Amino acid sequence: MNKIICLLIIVTFTTPVFAKTLHMMMGVEEKTEGFKTAKRILDAIGERIGEKFTLTSLPSGRANILFERDVGYYDGEVVVYEGRKIKNPDVIRVPEPFFQTSIVAVVVNEKIRIIGWEGLKNYRLTHLRGWSVVETPLEKVNLTSRALDSTDSALNFLLAKRAEIFLVTPLVVKKALKKQKFKNKGLIVLKQPVGKVNLHTYFYKRYSDISHKYNEALKAMKQDGSYQKSATPAK
Repeated sequence: MNKIICLLIIVTFTTPVFAKTLHMMMGVEEKTEGFKTAKRILDAIGERIGEKFTLTSLPSGRANILFERDVGYYDGEVVVYEGRKIKNPDVIRVPEPFFQTSIVAVVVNEKIRIIGWEGLKNYRLTHLRGWSVVETPLEKVNLTSRALDSTDSALNFLLAKRAEIFLVTPLVVKKALKKQKFKNKGLIVLKQPVGKVNLHTYFYKRYSDISHKYNEALKAMKQDGSYQKSATPAK
């Protein structure tokens, strides 16, 4: 009997404990550089803190709804605009920003000049559905924009002259503009950003311990340069 007890103790303390895989979502199209960059950074954080993450691309509006409802499958959202109103009390924000990015204006008319969100008045606007990084600042200056489901749709909307400005982040629009169907069509990304925003990772409160480790790892990576390295696409 004593031998059996000893054997059980040995097995208990020598069997490796596998961390739970955390399923994260992101309201950005999977083929964009923005999604790929987030995945590299997330993988680097996971390696540093000993956790495994998966990242799923969902339409931004759907990701917002799923996050608020806590459907049970997803464990958090990787990039959430810091100005977005979160109604779910069972979520926590990682204090260190995951991204800081610009919101840029894509236009066909190169004569358009914009200074800040107020400068968008008198223009017909479009953006990606569910993007609070655009919707919230526009609401503050009492402006509206046509929400579309994909970057390609928004660019086609511009080319059809149904809007004059497409509001988006540089990484998301970069790859789309390299597609053959958009080359030499006169699409221009204005150099002057409309604004800059911070994006944070959110977890459900049941992962508060992981959230803390994640925050410390993110800060350390920015200090030692590994964040910048992970954010840079391999050549």
